[in-house]
Amino acid sequence: MPTGTLKFISPDGRYGMISRDDKAPKVFVHLNEARQAGLDTLPRGQRFRFDVDADAQPRPRAINLECI
Repeated sequence: MPTGTLKFISPDGRYGMISRDDKAPKVFVHLNEARQAGLDTLPRGQRFRFDVDADAQPRPRAINLECI
């Protein structure tokens, strides 16, 4: 399961980008995924463990977030 750090948050706080520890391409994350992990916001600097899926764009998307 990849790990990484939330590095970018959109101005409205609804999505962000996680920089992966394994240096693979950054992954998109939506606020709804953070809420499922028990967070109310996407806090910059938060570390996560996550699975990667593709969304409709298609782009890598973080799902099943766990705070670490």
